[in-house]
Amino acid sequence: MKRRTANFIMRQNGEKTGIFSVIDRKKAIIIGSCVLAVLILGALYLLYVRNYANARKVKLEERKVIDYEWVDDAAQSGIVKEFLWSRTKELMLKDAKNDTLIVDKITLPGKLIDQTQEESGNYSLYDQSLLLKAYVRDNDRIKAMSLVSEINKYFDIKSESVRDKVYYLDAFMEYYSAYGSKNDSEKLSEMVDDLFDENGTLKTSEITVSIYEGQAYVSSNDVQAALETGKTMGELEAANFDMLAEDVVDTKKVDGVLLSSVDLLLIKELENNGLLPEGSYDRNLAIVKDAAISPEIPLYAFSYSIENGEVEYIYSAGTSGTINVEESVETMRNLALVGELPDQSYSWLKTTLFGTEVFNDTYFWTSDRTGGTESFGSYCKIAQIAIVFDDRDMFDLCMERIGVQIATLDSSPALSMVFRTENSRNVVYAEDNLEIYLIIR
Repeated sequence: MKRRTANFIMRQNGEKTGIFSVIDRKKAIIIGSCVLAVLILGALYLLYVRNYANARKVKLEERKVIDYEWVDDAAQSGIVKEFLWSRTKELMLKDAKNDTLIVDKITLPGKLIDQTQEESGNYSLYDQSLLLKAYVRDNDRIKAMSLVSEINKYFDIKSESVRDKVYYLDAFMEYYSAYGSKNDSEKLSEMVDDLFDENGTLKTSEITVSIYEGQAYVSSNDVQAALETGKTMGELEAANFDMLAEDVVDTKKVDGVLLSSVDLLLIKELENNGLLPEGSYDRNLAIVKDAAISPEIPLYAFSYSIENGEVEYIYSAGTSGTINVEESVETMRNLALVGELPDQSYSWLKTTLFGTEVFNDTYFWTSDRTGGTESFGSYCKIAQIAIVFDDRDMFDLCMERIGVQIATLDSSPALSMVFRTENSRNVVYAEDNLEIYLIIR
């Protein structure tokens, strides 16, 4: 009887010991998991503090986006954002030699057997800037961070043109406001210091302009000197420009700033976030607004320089007596984005767009008309101006003009993308497709 009782107690104690072992193991797992979670959270916190806590905070101006109806209007012209974006990534990134940087152009297969598809092998900082904006606005953090890392490896940013550095700084500001780290903050400050002087204006760089018999180039000083003789604007144009139209001798490099590179919205944001000195935006705005040629010709100078504290504008960079329309349109776009585009310029733009079969790249002073070749690159910029002015008719016409160049052949690798025809071959440019995507996305 005692033996059976003892066996029963032993079995009972064994069962209790087994229960306690299971409970102890569960407690150990829970405690271990909690400790591990604390360690992971601690490591993440330290990583955050190291990379993000001390990063400069920036706030951007609100961007105006289009309504669904406008996006649908673009689709009616064959520009469907989902197809355009997916095809661009497929052709120019996934199937390309470099799947992170976007190549500037791809020549599509031709009719002949030896006319195969070819990548240019060139990578533009401007194109990467557009791609970076697209990733940020699509909330694709991984792609955006990978692209910035690759840009830092591939490009020597400081050696790029002022224009491309401005474009990249603009894109980098959007990237930084969304994902920026402490290292990015330092990079941002370096880029600002590289581009701007102590007054918050862009540093000058070498600009190539044409020179003519008897004078270096057509500048605001030439205009002012002629006006002081009492000549009318028409007489001035005929005397000072038309007689020189065929007298191009050579080109000359001058120190100046392309007016189209003065990104007023970016400068405003940099000043608002303490990255440029107070008054920078007002100084740059005054420079750009004063660059208007005349009330009768509401286009803008090609570039400017500072001589003895005075701003001097260069109007003609190419053939004398002409204005580069695409450069002027970009300056108009910069003014429109900060609500400063004059009504005269807007009216001229709309009248010219609707009054011509194609929007041309050259304005001739003496004949008061546009000519040259089609300025295809202007349509996206005009569309942005139309969005600011809530001008759906102008926007739709830009979409129609672009839509003519949308690939529709099912067998084309660029189906639904914007293409151009060069030397009897069809070519797709990253710039064309990314710019239009950013407008309609």
